[in-house]
Amino acid sequence: YLPPQEGQPKEGEEPTLFIGIVENLDISKNCDTDAGLAISNMTLAAWDKGVGSCIIGACNKPKLSELFGLAENRVLHTVVAFGYPTHKSKITDIKDGDVKYYIDDNGDYVVPKRKIDDVTKYL
Repeated sequence: YLPPQEGQPKEGEEPTLFIGIVENLDISKNCDTDAGLAISNMTLAAWDKGVGSCIIGACNKPKLSELFGLAENRVLHTVVAFGYPTHKSKITDIKDGDVKYYIDDNGDYVVPKRKIDDVTKYL
């Protein structure tokens, strides 16, 4: 949602590590839970050491799978970028259905999210 000059890292700000979560189709056709747990553990452990992360699900997975030389029974599930943050991010409630994130006056990212009560149901 951000213009390239604002939404992309500048020289020296690039991630220092990318990790691809790879799905083995011989084991399961759906590894979302396992992938989510792995991603959660990696990102929380990194944050504890002052390393930020960006979970990238919207990427050209077939092209990246080919680039990485993944076997036929392997597909890229998600990519996680790790690096040292140059700004802060904060969450705000979605207003009028607008999910677009933006940069505030301090240069920090503001990310609209749905309220917990809107995405959960207590039984």
